[in-house]
Amino acid sequence: MTRLNMIATKNLRVHATIQTAWLLPNGAPGWITGLVIGLVLVLTKGPLAAADLMRITATGDGQIVTVGASSLLDLLEAAIEARDQFAGFRGFDRHLSLSYAGVRDAVTVDVTADETEAVLRIPITGFQRTFTGASSSDLQDQIEDFFKKEGYTELKRFYKRIHQLSLVAVSDGNPNSGTGLAARQAYDRFARSPGLTREEWDSPKDLRGVFSFGFMPQAGLIDAGDFSGYYVQLGLDLRFAFSQRVGLVLGLTPAMVSIEEAEAFYFDANLGLPVKVLGRAGQPLSWTLTPFGNATASGSADYVAGGLMV
Repeated sequence: MTRLNMIATKNLRVHATIQTAWLLPNGAPGWITGLVIGLVLVLTKGPLAAADLMRITATGDGQIVTVGASSLLDLLEAAIEARDQFAGFRGFDRHLSLSYAGVRDAVTVDVTADETEAVLRIPITGFQRTFTGASSSDLQDQIEDFFKKEGYTELKRFYKRIHQLSLVAVSDGNPNSGTGLAARQAYDRFARSPGLTREEWDSPKDLRGVFSFGFMPQAGLIDAGDFSGYYVQLGLDLRFAFSQRVGLVLGLTPAMVSIEEAEAFYFDANLGLPVKVLGRAGQPLSWTLTPFGNATASGSADYVAGGLMV
C-alpha cells in the first residue's frame, strides 16, 4: 500500500510525504506493517533569507557596534565584559540592546564604565532591575543567580512573550517548535495515516496479539521571515493489535531543528488506543476514535531555552 500526501504551507513551501507499508508473508509474528519512508520536498521561490538569530547592538562614547551570533550566552558575556568585537567599549558607559530570535529590543542592559553596575530591562514584559557588584564577574554572577532563583517567574514571562512574537522560538509558537512537533506527530499517527486495523479486515486469520513497527523519517528546509534553517526527525511507531477493532500505538520521535546554526533538540512520545468504530473491507467510509496521551521535551543551549510539555 502506497499513498502520497501533499501539504502546502506559507513559509515551508510544499511538503510531499510518501508512505509505504509492506506485508511480509509466512513469518512470526505473522506480518509487519507500518514501515514509513518520509520524503520531504521543499520547493522554494528563491534563495532563503539569512540573518543572525541573536544580535546585540552596543552604543557608547560615540560608537555603535552590532554583533550577531547563534549562541546567546557567549554573545552576552562578550558584550558585558567589553571583549572581542565589543573591546572598544572598555572603560566607557554603554547601552546594550538584544535582538532575540527576531524580537528586537527583547532585553536591554546599561553597564557602567567600571562594569560594576547594570540596569537590566525587559521591554516586552515591562521588567526592570538594577544590579551592583564588586567586580565585573561579581556583577554577572548576581544577574545569573537572580534568574536562577527569585527571577525564575520573570524568566517564564519573558519566554512566554518570545513564543508569541518570534517565528522561530523553541518551545511554542511555530510549526517547528515543541508544541508544533507534538501536534504534527499525533495528527500523522492517528488521523492522516491509515487506521491501525484497516488492513486487518482483508486478512482471513485472527490477528490478535500481532506486533508491528514502522519508521517515519522526515527532513526539510525552513524559511521563516529573516531566518532560514532545516529540520530532521525520525518517528518510530510500535503497534500492538488487541483485536480486529482495538490496538495500541506507542510513538517515539527524536528531532533536531537548526536555525542560523543555532540548534534545538526535541523528543516527543505519544501513546494512543485506536478503536475502529466503522470500517470493513470494501466500505468507502471508516471511523476510528483514538484517545491518546503525549509528552514532549525541548531544549537548546544556543537559545538558553527549553521545556517539558505533558
